[in-house]
Amino acid sequence: MLSKKMISLLSEQVKNEFESAYLYLIAADYFHSEGLPGFASWYINHSKEEVEHAMIFYDYIHRNNERVQFFNLEPTRTIYSSLTKPLEDTIVHEDFITTCINQIYEVAAKEKDYRTTNFLTWFITEQQEEEENAHANMNKLNLFGNNPAGLYLLDKEMGNRYGKHNKGE
Repeated sequence: MLSKKMISLLSEQVKNEFESAYLYLIAADYFHSEGLPGFASWYINHSKEEVEHAMIFYDYIHRNNERVQFFNLEPTRTIYSSLTKPLEDTIVHEDFITTCINQIYEVAAKEKDYRTTNFLTWFITEQQEEEENAHANMNKLNLFGNNPAGLYLLDKEMGNRYGKHNKGE
């Protein structure tokens, strides 16, 4: 049985994951406008991953015979003006998500909610990967982004990480 506090924290994480998806769509939109379809594809696919994460939390709450508490989404519409800013925002946001998941884990451990701590283990590992990817993307852009040929190749690499986001492409 999940405590009221745990239901609230897990529900809040559903919201956080949907906000992540929205943030990544904003970045994808920017990269499309800059003629960087590989970066856009990467962010679109990452947005889809974040929706999947939200649904995993949603399903977990329901598998424990509880109802999700819905909160208003509070995404901000960022207007990007540089290639590095979306990547910087990604790093900051992934750090935030890691902190949120760690806080949920801490509460679960304190409550001796072993089922939830076990559930969160996958997300802890996933967040390490998310942070590593965010930093790697920034490092590569810093290394190659000022060279048009380097940026072109990096855009191709970004697009190949997930494959095309749209079957029509």
